[in-house]
This record gives sequence, structure tokens and C-alpha cells, in this order.
Amino acid sequence: MDPYLERHWGDVRTRMTVYIAEALSALLPDALCIRTEENIFIEEGDDNPCIERWNQILNVSSGEQLVTAIEVLTPDSKGAGKLNDRYRQRLKDYQQAGVSVVEIDLLRGTRERLSITQDDLPAKERKAYVVCVRKGWLPGRWEAYPISLRAPIPPVPVPLRRGESHVRLELQPSIDRIYAIGRYDDIDYSKPPVPSLNLEDEAWADGVLRQAGRR
Repeated sequence: MDPYLERHWGDVRTRMTVYIAEALSALLPDALCIRTEENIFIEEGDDNPCIERWNQILNVSSGEQLVTAIEVLTPDSKGAGKLNDRYRQRLKDYQQAGVSVVEIDLLRGTRERLSITQDDLPAKERKAYVVCVRKGWLPGRWEAYPISLRAPIPPVPVPLRRGESHVRLELQPSIDRIYAIGRYDDIDYSKPPVPSLNLEDEAWADGVLRQAGRR
């Protein structure tokens, strides 16, 4: 995962929701489909619209019942404010309805306002990124899959209906595709990313960038 992509996260996340739908569509049973949802709202006194996007797996054989929600987090959904409040309320609604959740966090930084915080993970498992999964039939239990900055993103397990095997979401090809199509030529790799890396990761990143001729 390239930490410099966080600067372009609005574009990255928008593309990712589309690519997630494409990747999973071919893997789902005939009774299920995946769609992308969007909410746009404007807070009082703010002319900039707030946009929420997420993916939903629906059971089309039973009135489009919501089976699984896939949420790619943003800085606003992680931080203090209305979008975090709305996201946390959505998680509660999912839990009450028995809906499974896949929470994809590819942003470095605090998780103190989320269901699973850094302190909930063993110290040796606290990586730059994490995917958290809650199965609808196990509402009190989250599964956490920490992801290292230095390794490709592993497949993400996406639960479906109870009794069905999960499907594997390959996120790394989507990230590679986003990077290629986005043409982020304005990324200045001579400067550290924001937020900054720890000393060990910065040394590793410096070596990778120098080898690639970016520094």
C-alpha cells in the first residue's frame, strides 16, 4: 500500500467502491448481488456537501434483504464529527438487523472513535492498516485482520448468509489499478507522507523509493 495515496483518498475511495463491486459480483451466488450506495447531505452553515459511499450485498430472492455491508473508511468517518456519528449509527443499525459488516481501514491514524481501537489489538498485531469483520449472526464479535504497510494487501474474507462460505475479496489488484489509472503525477515522493511514518517504516520507504528512482 502506498501511504502517499492518502492525499488523494477521495478519488481512491470512490474508485475502490466501484472496483469492489466489480470484483465481488462474479463471486456471489445467483441469489445475491452487490450494489453501491451513496448519501449526500449538507450540514447547516457549510456549503460543501458531505458524501457517504459504501457497498451492499443484497439477497434479491427475498425482497433485496441486506446481507453484508462493505465500508471503506475515510478520514471523516474515523474522526470526530457528523460523518463519524452517522457511520457509528449505521453500524448499530446493521447490528440490529443482523447484517454482516466488512470495515476496510487503509488510512493510518487513530481508531479511537471506532468499534475496534488500537488498544483492542495485541501490541504485536498493531499494523498500519486493518480490516475488521463482524458476522451478522455473531453481533458481539469482531474479527480483525491487521495489514502491514510493507506487504501486499491479503485477500479479505467477506461473509455472506449464515451457513454459506465467505468469498475472498482481492483488494491489492484494485489498489494497483487505481494507482495506474489515477496517474498521480503530482505526488512528491521527496517529502514524507502525511501523517508521517514511524522511523522503521520511513527507512524502509526511503530504500524502496530510492531504488525506484523516486528520491
